[in-house]
Amino acid sequence: MSRPRDGRRHPLTPGQRGLWFLHHLDPQDTAYHCCTAIDLVGPLRPAALRHAVRRLGRWHDTLRTVFVDGPEGPWQVVRDEPPPLRLVDLSRVPGPRQDDVARHLIGELGRRPFRLRDEGPARWVLLRFGPTRHLLVLDLHHLVFDRDSLAVICAELDGCYTAGLNGRPTPARPDGGDASRVVGGWPVTASAPLDATSGPDGDGRIFVGGGRVGTRPSRYTTRLDGADLIRLGELCAAEYATPFMGLLAVVGALLSRYTGRAATVVGAPVSLRDGAEHTHVVGLLVNVVPLPLRVDPGQSMRALLRQARNVVLDALERRAVPLSQSAGAARRAGPEPGGPPVPVLLTYQIATPPPRLPGLECTLRPVPAAAAKYPLTVAVTADDRGWELDLEADPRHATEDELAAFARHLAVLVRAFGHDPGSPVATVELLDDAARRAALRDSSGPRTPRDPAAGLHTLVSTVVPGRRDAVAVVTPTGHGDRHHVSYATMWRSAGALARTLRQQGVTAEQTVAVLQPRGIGIPVSYLAILRVGGAVLPLDPADPDGRLRVLLAEAGAAIVVTDRRLTDRVAALGMTPVPVQDALRPAASAPAVTDGAGGDPPTRRHGTGGRTNPEQAAYVLFTSGSGGRPKAVVVPHRGIVNRVSWARESMPLRPAERVLFKTSLVFDVSVAELFWPLACGACLVVAEPGGERDPAYLVDLIRLEQVAYTHFVPSMLAPFLAEVAATGDRLTSLRTVVCSGEALADELARRAGTLLDARLHNLYGPTEASVEVLAWECDRDARIPVALGRPIANIQCRIVDDRMRPVPAAALGELVLGGACVARGYAARPGLTAASFVPAPDSVGARLYRTGDYGHRASDGTVHLVGRRDQQIKLLGRRIEPDEVSAVLRRQPGIMDAVVVSHGNRLVGFAVITAAVDEPAIRTRVLAALRVELPAYLVPAVLEFLPRIPLLRTGKADRAALTVLAERLARRATPSAAPRTELEHTLARAWRATLDAPEIGLHDGFFEAGGDSLALLRLHRRLVQEVAPDLTVRELFRYPSVAALAGYLADRPGVAGAAAAATARAAGRAARRRAATGVRSRAEGGRPA
Repeated sequence: MSRPRDGRRHPLTPGQRGLWFLHHLDPQDTAYHCCTAIDLVGPLRPAALRHAVRRLGRWHDTLRTVFVDGPEGPWQVVRDEPPPLRLVDLSRVPGPRQDDVARHLIGELGRRPFRLRDEGPARWVLLRFGPTRHLLVLDLHHLVFDRDSLAVICAELDGCYTAGLNGRPTPARPDGGDASRVVGGWPVTASAPLDATSGPDGDGRIFVGGGRVGTRPSRYTTRLDGADLIRLGELCAAEYATPFMGLLAVVGALLSRYTGRAATVVGAPVSLRDGAEHTHVVGLLVNVVPLPLRVDPGQSMRALLRQARNVVLDALERRAVPLSQSAGAARRAGPEPGGPPVPVLLTYQIATPPPRLPGLECTLRPVPAAAAKYPLTVAVTADDRGWELDLEADPRHATEDELAAFARHLAVLVRAFGHDPGSPVATVELLDDAARRAALRDSSGPRTPRDPAAGLHTLVSTVVPGRRDAVAVVTPTGHGDRHHVSYATMWRSAGALARTLRQQGVTAEQTVAVLQPRGIGIPVSYLAILRVGGAVLPLDPADPDGRLRVLLAEAGAAIVVTDRRLTDRVAALGMTPVPVQDALRPAASAPAVTDGAGGDPPTRRHGTGGRTNPEQAAYVLFTSGSGGRPKAVVVPHRGIVNRVSWARESMPLRPAERVLFKTSLVFDVSVAELFWPLACGACLVVAEPGGERDPAYLVDLIRLEQVAYTHFVPSMLAPFLAEVAATGDRLTSLRTVVCSGEALADELARRAGTLLDARLHNLYGPTEASVEVLAWECDRDARIPVALGRPIANIQCRIVDDRMRPVPAAALGELVLGGACVARGYAARPGLTAASFVPAPDSVGARLYRTGDYGHRASDGTVHLVGRRDQQIKLLGRRIEPDEVSAVLRRQPGIMDAVVVSHGNRLVGFAVITAAVDEPAIRTRVLAALRVELPAYLVPAVLEFLPRIPLLRTGKADRAALTVLAERLARRATPSAAPRTELEHTLARAWRATLDAPEIGLHDGFFEAGGDSLALLRLHRRLVQEVAPDLTVRELFRYPSVAALAGYLADRPGVAGAAAAATARAAGRAARRRAATGVRSRAEGGRPA
């Protein structure tokens, strides 16, 4: 390669292009500053040092390079003058404060972004404390610097300083020191990239949901035990492995334990310095390679070391493949734009020797970066004393305490690898006895005594005597007005219905179904069934009869309390109907009760002897089942009484305050939503059937009835808040809004805090745990990320591994629930019950429910949800097992195989059909059959036929590929809208010109349309010139379609005028082209085009 001359431009290497894009994405980011300080003790000659620094700058072109953008992309240009040495005199600062001032100055230097276009990527600063003490600070951007470059600078600084000190000529430049040999040249191999499926699942975080607010990285440094390292070294030598390979095996094992995944991947920097020509080069001659490991159950530590050895050897064969290519550029580990392709960086390095300047004692002092490059960096530096372990994490991911725990657990594994390499990795106990006791203590909510004889209905009965004439329920009449029912009337009606049920033979533990629209009949029916000792089975009248038959049979119900209009339907199902109106009629016509005469006050007469067995079934609710058969969850009084009592204590309602009752009866939240206000003596405002899906109706109802409390699933909260914003009404009566059933996004919580004065709570809990078990009050400004919260009273939320052992505080594990909340199990499903409801390993007789949800407990005790161990999803608050729908699909004639995935708020089905079947006909027939057998929310919105289901190497369906296909189907079904406004036309023109695309739709994503990071920079440059001078690359990244960016820029000053001017310029250019074409055509004797 010929040596480039100063002032000429040279292309960036692949590694530099990635860093250049990150710099554009956030020019203020200082994560890729490489800052090093050298303590100089002794009589320093500053002039000689200045001479040495200047000589190094002249030797190494990279130290005097600037970076510029051109039409074809970014370039690096070598300047004539190297960066100077800047002297800062601290000798006048009092001695005790000198170190503090120096730390502050170095911190400020590290936090000051490089102006790469004019300043260059290098800064030298000399801090003078006194005649015999100095600190040399070298701050370089990673674009031109790597770890080996520090050794080059230290070695050459020695010779140059010595020459300047003695007045001798500067020594000749060492062979291979010509930086121009590598400027613009990075040997990129053509070998195939690693399989992207080797990467981690999810977002790749290690410390999920933890961390703290702030920008300073979390750090922890310690040294590993020398004896343990000797044993690990002996194991590595026996297996022909390097120390780094041993370190990789240990870290991979720990990451697998922390993430709960068998497959892990880390990035490791490898040098691209080949031979003597690169020995003395200062520059970015390093590449990060992904190292995937799989830690299988039962795998020995020795076997994992062998796997790590082979992975490293394989990676070295392809070490020059850019990371974005080898890790799969589309699979980014971080949630932020421009996040690293791997979540963990693992480095192993030999300590760099300091320069040996004559007469000076020199000591290297690495300066921590002002920002973290990766979610987690594990750095080991080997020296003559052993290994120093440095951990650095993004502060949003981990705290210093969590890093300290990670270091302790890494040391435990180092010891285990060295002392017992034949044992399975999974058997190593990361936590000692004290840590296990602490984990159990942190998993428990406060202990609050409960009346063991209390039943769900008795929580209401104790309130009725003092609230007899108060309004208990406000319910729609169906004629546009509302009916008010007192506590005495409600209780009397429930008593009348209880007598009827007893006459029908209902006894304790018998399941009685409730099939009726939401109204006064619901609380009356529930109370009546509970008073005779029965268990309530809520059903949805909107479900098809086929579905109702399955649920009734599964629950063993024979009697249905229903609306008179539905009695024929119930009878056709083979059930005994009991019309609720027979109990309501006397109550509706009776005058208000004032003296208790005939009011049937709560006594033992129509109860169950005044005492309820806490293990007696209170209600039965169905959840989706993966085998195609729904599961009937039997919840005892113990669990729901604890949940309602906790709500009474933690969110107390004042008498007569109003609570909106709108949740679907087949959703377990409805039980707490119904009984909590009645147990407080408050008023229940019943939404009309279907009203729960109408945001405008809900806003009007809350305002009209002065509702103080309401519940939303997040997917319904969003349109409700949109309606609130449209009306401008802050609904000042609302005191509390609770969300559960789905993940609550930070942005949605922030919007709620902006539009409402109410407090927002996020709750979590599966049906098998008596509605909700974790609670979190959201920060009004949502500065603190939304969490699941902490266990409520008398609840345990353990986070365990697959062996039911507590995981470290910041590690990922399965949420396992214990205490008062645990349901009895699944009706008539002993095998399934035994698999999900397991004995507590440390408490005789206690049971735990395995939720299948994965999360972690942060250092502040809050639990954060990450995902699931299976394919279960939630749509609009309902738990759905896609495999249940898949199983029903496979039973249909003509369907050979089927898989269902979710996309957005809908299900998408994929099926393989026999060759001789007419596709449109079978699609219509199958969907019609599903509507008869399944509730509407389980029927796929789209049914697509494939020649075969894509499979993973394991033989399982490739759900990720099917989800991508579902996204394509959604885009195909949505017509590509054309630009409408002047701004949209201008942006679309820029999109087309950048991508060389004939057409761009309003909603076409830039990357989906063929763009990449460099094309994005070209688009950004064009838009800055034509539309918005202050537009940032990060904004462009976050709004990657014409419609999204136009909506974001619409109100920005000057944008509309700039777009109009750009349109006029484009029209002028088009007119000139047409005129020129016409002139040429006439000159040639032809017709104008």
